[in-house]
Amino acid sequence: MENFLEIQRYINFTEQDVAILKRLAPIMQPHLPKMAERFYSEIPKHPEAFKVFREPEQIDRLRRSLQRWGTELFTGVYDEKYVQQRYQIGHIHVQIHLPQKYVISAMALVREYFHQVINQEIDDAPFRMQANISMDKILDIDLNLMCEAYFSTSMQALREINQQLEEANRRLHEASEVKSEFLARTSHELRTPLSSILGFIRLVVDGVCQTREEEMDLLNDAFQAAEHLLSIVNDLLDVARIEAGKLEMQPRPFEVRPILRQVFALTTLQAEQKSVQLKDGTDPIKLPRVWGDPERFKQVLINIIGNAVKFTDHGQVMVSTRLDDGYLQFEVKDTGIGIAKEKQAELFEKFKQVDTSLTRRYGGSGLGLVISKHLVERMGGKIELHSEGLGFGTTVTFTIPIHPKYLDS
Repeated sequence: MENFLEIQRYINFTEQDVAILKRLAPIMQPHLPKMAERFYSEIPKHPEAFKVFREPEQIDRLRRSLQRWGTELFTGVYDEKYVQQRYQIGHIHVQIHLPQKYVISAMALVREYFHQVINQEIDDAPFRMQANISMDKILDIDLNLMCEAYFSTSMQALREINQQLEEANRRLHEASEVKSEFLARTSHELRTPLSSILGFIRLVVDGVCQTREEEMDLLNDAFQAAEHLLSIVNDLLDVARIEAGKLEMQPRPFEVRPILRQVFALTTLQAEQKSVQLKDGTDPIKLPRVWGDPERFKQVLINIIGNAVKFTDHGQVMVSTRLDDGYLQFEVKDTGIGIAKEKQAELFEKFKQVDTSLTRRYGGSGLGLVISKHLVERMGGKIELHSEGLGFGTTVTFTIPIHPKYLDS
């Protein structure tokens, strides 16, 4: 309201002007519909404005709004409510992305029309002259209020955009640092098995071994290191494909049981070497056919069950399933090292690892859950992880859609 009073003083808007505008009300009121009609007939001539105001219903609504605005010009009541209404007009125009120049042009059109009406309807020359002056003053006040609203709303929008850009820049900077750290860490993870492979083979090539058995032991160690290196490279390639949106999927109906048997065969040896019990709790349930990519489904199972075995030094890993409203849910529960609650969400973020020392101790790229999350979601399911904290084990659940034919039967 203080700005409004300042504008009034600047324009020299007096009580005499208020009285004259009130006298003009009955004269101007019959002409307001035609004023609105003339105003909106000009819109098609402005392509940018026409993009905003092109629906007939919208034009009708705005035509009525313009008539109300015209009525309020001549009420003689110019208070806080009046100011807020004018501000609101400016805010709305900014929100609908109508350029300010069209508001200024529109006000010029209205001003010209009102002058014509006053000159036609009022015979008293002194009053006609004063009426034109007072009408110009209130239109100048309105234009000032609307332009001020344009300015304040635009500045607020710019501040919000600037904050969003700053936040985006901060996130990009953090992402860049995380990626740099990840690449540095990954280069170490790649060099370690590669150095082992070269070292083992060098010993064989140099003839250090005294027996064939010693050579075979070194070659077996080199083979295991090569498998470990290949798994890291495969994970990195999958993440690169995910980043580029080029990870291929071949969804189709398939049986789950044969894939479960293959995965248990692969991971049972790993569990036995650690004296960890790998329990299959899926036998009591007749598993339906599901919809997805069987190779990617197998990859998810290997990642999740393999992780559970890897991070469990004693106890057991239990794999179970259940039907869940059109989905087949898998649960892999271990008695392993667990995860701090505040760190659990980070496990599904690319290029982040909760504790890099664990990767060095247990091996792997640390990308298994990231890849699994992407694969599960691409197949129409979801994945979740829960742990009560360090030392309390971890439970990972994920779902995959049941094949529609099974649901219909």
